[in-house]
Parts: sequence; C-alpha cells; structure tokens
Amino acid sequence: MGWSTYVAFLFAAINTLTVTYYLAIEKAPTLKEIFPSFLSYVFIVTAIGIPFLVAIGYLHFKKSSAYKAEADISFESHPHLKRITGQYESNVYRSDKK
Repeated sequence: MGWSTYVAFLFAAINTLTVTYYLAIEKAPTLKEIFPSFLSYVFIVTAIGIPFLVAIGYLHFKKSSAYKAEADISFESHPHLKRITGQYESNVYRSDKK
C-alpha cells in the first residue's frame, strides 16, 4: 500500500474538484456567483471539506466497532504479531509448565 494510496486519493480529489466545478458550477449562474473562480471553489471546499472529513473519520474510529474487529482479524491472521507483542513468550512458558 504505502504512499501510492495517498497519491491516488490526491488525484481523486483533484479530479472531483475539477469535474464538479466545470460541469456543475460553471453552468449554474447562482453557484457561479458564490464561486467566481476555480481557485476560490478549491479553497472554500478544502477549508470546509478537510475538517469535516477528519471529524467523520475520528467519529468512525472512536464509535464504530469496525476498527476493533479489523484489528482483531489482523492480529489473528499475522502470527508474527504475537511474538512482537510478547504474547508468544507467555504462551511458550505456559505450555512448558504442563
């Protein structure tokens, strides 16, 4: 995954801003008064959109059980994580005492 995911999101955001401005806003006179240029549209949407998306992501992270379930599945599917977190050694010691 790495940095390519962030580049893909950047290109998707640029594409969305360009398409929505030139296909929707430029043809609507009322919206054209609110957003007179493409740069003003980008600044306003970015100033509103980024804090809104961060708040949605934070609420999803804190209130949703999806993140906990994803972390549990990731932990179970990668056996090396047990060794890194120290649970491997405790399991070995327990099995030796039997």
